[in-house]
Amino acid sequence: MSRQHRGGASATASLTTLLVHRKAREALGVLLVAASLLTLVSLASYDPADPSFLHSGVPGVPVRNGVGWIGAHLAGALFGLGGAVALLLPPGLLLLGVRAFVNARPVRLAMLPTAGAALGILSLTLLLTLVQQEALLPGLKGEPLGGVLGAELVRQLRPVLGRVGLTLVAGTALA
Repeated sequence: MSRQHRGGASATASLTTLLVHRKAREALGVLLVAASLLTLVSLASYDPADPSFLHSGVPGVPVRNGVGWIGAHLAGALFGLGGAVALLLPPGLLLLGVRAFVNARPVRLAMLPTAGAALGILSLTLLLTLVQQEALLPGLKGEPLGGVLGAELVRQLRPVLGRVGLTLVAGTALA
């Protein structure tokens, strides 16, 4: 085993050891709850005219986001990348924070639930984009519901699977 690989394993072990301690888990829980609230306020006060990582905003117009410049960039990036799926982030952070704070066991990031959450997010962005593009629900024009991620997934996968196949695969993956 290389020296560099052992160092990485040591850092992971140190983090795991740190999260075994009750005070460290409580601190992590408080930070995650605070991050959840800040993300919620950022998303709730999103204004497309505010600057973000995806566009420069309207010159001369002050930032209107409730969390200021950072909130404008956070909300713009989250909505731009994942569309409406970004609204799942605050409750997810809140759940993780509460679990870290009240759970007697150490917090562990298990591979299978993490992969399942990632697959669920991808399939939800894909389904929202399909619903919007196919005009299955009236009044869904405008901002992309599935964000750039959903639009790119549809663009790459529709030629391979077709509209029906893509919908079935995305629905199955979400289930």
